[in-house]
Amino acid sequence: MDFLAAEIARKRKEIATTAGDDAPNKKFIRQKDVAADRERRYREEQERLKAEREAKAAAKLEETRKREAEARAREARIKKEKEDKLALTRLVEKTVTDDEVMQRLHELGEPRKLFAETAEARKTRLEEAERDAVIERKRKARLEAAKADDTPELEPLENLSPDAEELQIRLSDMKKNPDKLYEKLYRYFRVICQEWSKSMDERDPEVKNSPEGLEALKIQQQCLEDFRPLIKSLKRKVFPIPRHSLTKNLEPGVFQLITEMMYYCQQREYLQASDIYYKLSIGNAAWPIGVVAVGIHERSSADKIQYASHVFNDEATRKWVQGTKRWLTFAQAKWPPADRRKMMG
Repeated sequence: MDFLAAEIARKRKEIATTAGDDAPNKKFIRQKDVAADRERRYREEQERLKAEREAKAAAKLEETRKREAEARAREARIKKEKEDKLALTRLVEKTVTDDEVMQRLHELGEPRKLFAETAEARKTRLEEAERDAVIERKRKARLEAAKADDTPELEPLENLSPDAEELQIRLSDMKKNPDKLYEKLYRYFRVICQEWSKSMDERDPEVKNSPEGLEALKIQQQCLEDFRPLIKSLKRKVFPIPRHSLTKNLEPGVFQLITEMMYYCQQREYLQASDIYYKLSIGNAAWPIGVVAVGIHERSSADKIQYASHVFNDEATRKWVQGTKRWLTFAQAKWPPADRRKMMG
């Protein structure tokens, strides 16, 4: 009886919807009216979808034109810079004598002449030496700026280990107290750099001098160097400094993922931490097969695709994210989990 009552109610609602206000007491409807109403609704839906497609196509076309204009402007700027550099080089070639070239080489600490070296080869060697000198001056300036960075420290970290209670990360603080998480991450990364260096120093001499040991030391030193932008970003957040700094702040999405990664690392759940690393580095749109470009209509899950990952935004971010993966590999070897199912492959 419930089914019959529901069917009668549905038919009455269909009659009222199709007949409209012209025949409120109508007991029946014609199939022709039902087909006409269905066709009307279909046409309205198609017109709406067509309007949305046209709007998206227009926006995409505008974005493409904007990118092409930026590319043309960039190419024109690069071309102009090359032309200016070429003109300056030709001017230098005309004005600088061979004696001046040898004098400038001597000032840079290079030999005045080499055996069977021509004047053109000396000018080329001078250009390379000046380029190397500029790079060295920039490197020294960065080192001096790092030494002059007199921001206060929290406390000596020599007695802390990665398992220290004050370094343990809680995901609940991500919304309640994010400033505390910034401080913990800053101190945690300093401690893991210290712990990693200590482990490298405590190896046997045979392991240190082996090709594998030298390669591991090279990777570890490179990771510590790549961690510098991340640690500096966290440090600027913990110790706000009024003066201008070129260090970028962490994006909210990057901060959330790196916090989750380090949390699972502390819990010895390296498989979960590895999944967070892949989400941070390549996103969830590596191969969107079956979701987009499969028909004339958009799929419901097309808006869930993350078309841009965080790691490819700039070179410094890419390097320290890869460094975190190497740290996970080292931590898994040094502190393996009790359950082997939590280990990375």
